[in-house]
Amino acid sequence: MSQTTIKITGMRCPGCSGRVKRTVSALPGVRQADVVLETGTLTVDYDETQLADTTIFADTVKSLGFKIAGEAA
Repeated sequence: MSQTTIKITGMRCPGCSGRVKRTVSALPGVRQADVVLETGTLTVDYDETQLADTTIFADTVKSLGFKIAGEAA
């Protein structure tokens, strides 16, 4: 089991953070996803043997219309 944390910008309400959590939680290999709206963080516990690349988490967040902190626009 591995864990990664991603800083997200653009989440403004519990609905936003809930949508991120539900979507990431449904990805193959994800054991648990936690989103903290106040800090803008997504923490994912996952089985690395079921994921080809952890960038799938960031790509999923971006597909929902949010940005990853520190990435160029």
